[in-house]
Amino acid sequence: MWFKFLYFFRIFKAFGYFTRLIFDVISDMSTFLVVLLITILAFSDTLLTISNGNEEHEKFITSFFDSIIYVYRIILGDFNVNEFGEVAVPLCYLLFILCTIFNTIVMLNLLIAIIGETFSIVKANSVTSAY
Repeated sequence: MWFKFLYFFRIFKAFGYFTRLIFDVISDMSTFLVVLLITILAFSDTLLTISNGNEEHEKFITSFFDSIIYVYRIILGDFNVNEFGEVAVPLCYLLFILCTIFNTIVMLNLLIAIIGETFSIVKANSVTSAY
């Protein structure tokens, strides 16, 4: 309902351009989001497998959903590397570094590039995009 409300803001000339930009960015991000989801699932599965190798009281991830949230928090910069447990600590640090480099730096900069490209296309067609 709120997206429809935003969509109806196109009747105002100033909002039409931005409304078009929002919907185009969401449309252009679809392929990117699939690739990001695959990388999140890959890192989540790996960290969950390592966590399951720890003693019951040292597991830092208990379910697959928790591992997805854990990797998502790593992407956002909220993490705690002290809770990795005893099993494969160097491997956890390596995966942590790979996740931060690949997902945080590479993928999010790619997202900025996609949004910038969409912005330039919509800006070039701003008169028609307003309608």
